[in-house]
Amino acid sequence: MTLLNSLVVAVLAGTGVIFLVAVSKPMGVAVLLGVIVVSLVVPVFIMYRRQSHRTPVPISAQPEASISPSLRVSSGWLVTLVSGIARYRLVVLVVVIGITAAAVLFATKLEATFDVKDFYASKTDFVVGLDKIGEHVGETGGEPGVIYIKGDLSNPRALAAIDQFILDLADNPNIAKRADGEVAMWPRTVVALLRHMTGNDYALTRVALLTGVQVADVDGDGLPDSQAQIKAVYDYMLTEGVPLGESTLVYTSDQVREVLFHDPDGLQDDVTILTVAIPGTREQQNVIAARDSLTDNLTVLSESPTITRVGLTGSPFTRLVQLDATAKTLQRSLPIAAVAALVVLLIVMRSLRYAVVTIIPVGLVVAWLYGLMYVTGFAFNLVTATIGAVSIGVGIDYSIHMTERFREEMHRASNKVQALRQATGGTGVALLASAASSIVGFTIMGFAPMPVFSSYGILTALMISLALFASLMVLPSLLLLVAPERK
Repeated sequence: MTLLNSLVVAVLAGTGVIFLVAVSKPMGVAVLLGVIVVSLVVPVFIMYRRQSHRTPVPISAQPEASISPSLRVSSGWLVTLVSGIARYRLVVLVVVIGITAAAVLFATKLEATFDVKDFYASKTDFVVGLDKIGEHVGETGGEPGVIYIKGDLSNPRALAAIDQFILDLADNPNIAKRADGEVAMWPRTVVALLRHMTGNDYALTRVALLTGVQVADVDGDGLPDSQAQIKAVYDYMLTEGVPLGESTLVYTSDQVREVLFHDPDGLQDDVTILTVAIPGTREQQNVIAARDSLTDNLTVLSESPTITRVGLTGSPFTRLVQLDATAKTLQRSLPIAAVAALVVLLIVMRSLRYAVVTIIPVGLVVAWLYGLMYVTGFAFNLVTATIGAVSIGVGIDYSIHMTERFREEMHRASNKVQALRQATGGTGVALLASAASSIVGFTIMGFAPMPVFSSYGILTALMISLALFASLMVLPSLLLLVAPERK
């Protein structure tokens, strides 16, 4: 790379880093310094070294037939290492299969998690605040989970189902409980609002005055006895609120509308929500357990003929769905991307065997990467999930360069081992230098104060290292295995 090209690369890369500097100054400055080092300092140093070690040769001393460039690059430590390993290609492939099998096993154990410490520094006020909540609240509180209920909620059978659901929550071990053993639930439930009304003579008098309906609780369950009475109470609460006395309200009408929707004309179904506390939601396993147990509790609601729809929502459950969707999308997209890359290689290379061996290292890199993520304790989240897609784009480039150079050298070399040596001495060295500069840049990004950027930088540097290793240590064995002998 010339000095002018290096300057162009540095300017373009520096422009891209401006956004990072604006978002996070320490991280942006670190990445900008890395760009300067790998795109300016390193190329200039290499050019200086080459110029200082170059000895001019007189024209009279040059042979008439110039030495082939392919022969000049077929030596060196990298050439010796790659060709030496490739000679034992069957052993190499057996070892790679074993390592990949173990990596796939570990990768299947990698679970989608969401911890704020994966995104924010542990000393930030937000994370410290969550830690304090967990420390002082513990199992008596937690992140809100919301139960959505839709149907004819003026029907006494619907209210009976909701009341039974709330009673069943007392036996759910994954729901927060208060110090007195009661379920940690937001107090504004539809049945609680109705009981406030039926237990207050002033409220019943106001309902009768404004709606003309006398509300009674003959059976003593705290709820109005008929559907007409329930509708009358709904109409009153949604406009007047829940009164405690003549001048005091327990809940305003706005607060009632936050948990209850009722159409006075009866054209739309009623809707209500119940909010419970889910403890320990920083660990995804607790959210999964709460979701499964609440789903079982929801059976009493879904089986009621007067309730048309029930479901779980709230931040812990929506986050869980997002992570599951990310994992499933990744599982579907990786094979599709690999097949698409294989089709393109078949069209361009016009060779099935070379296309297949070129795509194999890409799959190895993905398996190794996620296996190492499990071993080293990295979380699979919305950020780290993208590394698998990036590894396909990076790994396929390295493999294509190596395969195409090997095929070119097969036309010039005396045998396929010599072709591999010449390909390694040329393209292999270039790949090593290119990967080294990228690894340095992303490693610097690993020092960012924000864990989300730091983990991305570390994993990307690791991914590039694996892609380089697969292209120089595994792909040559595959090429020697499928390439025909020169006649």
